[in-house]
Amino acid sequence: MIKKILTVDLQIRLLSGMHIGGSDSSFDIGGADSSVFKDPLTKRPVIPGSSLKGKLRSLLTYDDEMIDGDDITIRNDVTRNLFESVEMDPNTPSITRALFRDMTLTEDSARKITDILGDGVYTEIKAENSIDKLKGTAKSPRFIERVPAGAEFEGQIVLTVFDGDDEEKMKSEVIDVTLPAKKNCVGHRHPNTIALEEVERVFTGMGYEVVEGPEIEYDEYNFRKLNIPDGHPAKDEQDTFYINKDIVLRTQTSPVQARIMEQGKLPICILSPGRVFRSDEVDATHSPSFHQIEGLIIDKNISFADLKGTLEVFAKELFGEDTKTKFRPHHFPFTEPSAEMDVSCFKCGGKGCRFCKGSGWIEILGCGMVHPHVLEMCGIDPEEYTGFAFGVGLERIALLKYEIDDMRLLYENDIRFLKQF
Repeated sequence: MIKKILTVDLQIRLLSGMHIGGSDSSFDIGGADSSVFKDPLTKRPVIPGSSLKGKLRSLLTYDDEMIDGDDITIRNDVTRNLFESVEMDPNTPSITRALFRDMTLTEDSARKITDILGDGVYTEIKAENSIDKLKGTAKSPRFIERVPAGAEFEGQIVLTVFDGDDEEKMKSEVIDVTLPAKKNCVGHRHPNTIALEEVERVFTGMGYEVVEGPEIEYDEYNFRKLNIPDGHPAKDEQDTFYINKDIVLRTQTSPVQARIMEQGKLPICILSPGRVFRSDEVDATHSPSFHQIEGLIIDKNISFADLKGTLEVFAKELFGEDTKTKFRPHHFPFTEPSAEMDVSCFKCGGKGCRFCKGSGWIEILGCGMVHPHVLEMCGIDPEEYTGFAFGVGLERIALLKYEIDDMRLLYENDIRFLKQF
């Protein structure tokens, strides 16, 4: 049974122009394309109670709803008291606790508006245009009717109290509808994502195709087809996560290259980014799970000069036009000859500083010409085709480019940290 009916008076003042769409029975030449909702008798603008209720409900329940498909369960008591229906008995329709009446323009506000706009005029017309993306010119102009900023509306919320309700609790849960709503807590693009997109942009501009492969990989592709034989230190259980003797968590994205070469569709020009796994202790520069980006080109007459030219363009695009590169001899099982590439320190310009440890150079990636034996194992004739490969740690690029001194910061999901990039 209904115990009591409470009435709450509301007043709303517009901080900006407002448009709640209505309809007109006639179309006036030169009139608005979209009119506002009005009282049919007074012709004054109105805020429908249903619109106010819907907006207030969406704001209050933003963090308080549990949504499962089309079903919404309201968890917050305040929200439930306002919006949840109450079933009186099985033979009668349920009743909503809160009734939102239409809000009408106050007399004082109506007088101020007509003093400015003219007798009987309570709204203004705002012109809008869309922009042609190709020509950069305005197109499709339209005119929107709206209530001007500063207008004030008044109305009521009627709250029904039923037998069994805790009236004192309901009174203590009074909501100030004029308070600002909760802001959406949105995320931010991760430094790894920003760095990856930039690297992909550079290489796709050179004609590379981005490909991906499985993170759980066969030993055959992760090691043997990359010229890493049984007994090699890289296959030690202290360095590699084994699922069984034939399946591992990939330690590099090079298996993707082996799979592509095995298909025999030449020439090949690919970039393979992805997550890799190694049995490392977590510290400022190491993690058991991180990301690599590897590139591969296979074609006729590919030389080390092509490799150097490609990586020099990459370094200049990523770190600036003044960046210099230096190649040092190194050893990788799947490339011969092999090298590591350093870039001139982009902080001091190569003069030496704390960032480059006084050397003027920063190690950035490993590279080399694809080993002839790797080509043979993938069914490619090394007498006819040659190629080069390179690999760089994505986290390393992010750490260097954004001057992050601890890799662990990338994985703490602290929005304050992420918003700096």
